[in-house]
Amino acid sequence: MSRPFRSREVSNTSFEGPKPSEAPFDTGTKRGKTLNVFHMCEKTLDLFELLREFPEANLTVHAGDLGHFARELLAEARQDFERERAAIAEEKKEEYLTPEMVKTLLRISESTLYRMAKTKILIPVFVGGQKRYRRSDLDKILSPS
Repeated sequence: MSRPFRSREVSNTSFEGPKPSEAPFDTGTKRGKTLNVFHMCEKTLDLFELLREFPEANLTVHAGDLGHFARELLAEARQDFERERAAIAEEKKEEYLTPEMVKTLLRISESTLYRMAKTKILIPVFVGGQKRYRRSDLDKILSPS
């Protein structure tokens, strides 16, 4: 989804080895040294990929590319935020049942409910100091699997 970054200039300073036209990029990884990334016209490299592959690289980026990168980064952060918010909203939809409601739905006695809690078949949750059971836990027990 991200727009590829195309270098507009190729610099050959401190590059040892093949000419820029022969090598797509030099992967010198020494910390503190300049990393020269060469691009041929037909080959593109994503800025996200550059950051992952060469975290110590010094880059010269055009303002338009940087603006586009910032917009992509913000869009990705918004998507992550929306996914998290949807997960939290889904969690909040959980219905909590009293022990009496659980006994009625499952048609069990109080001692059976206690035994199910003790053996962790149904784990009680305390809401405001009162014992409740998650509806989703009951659905798992009742579903034919």
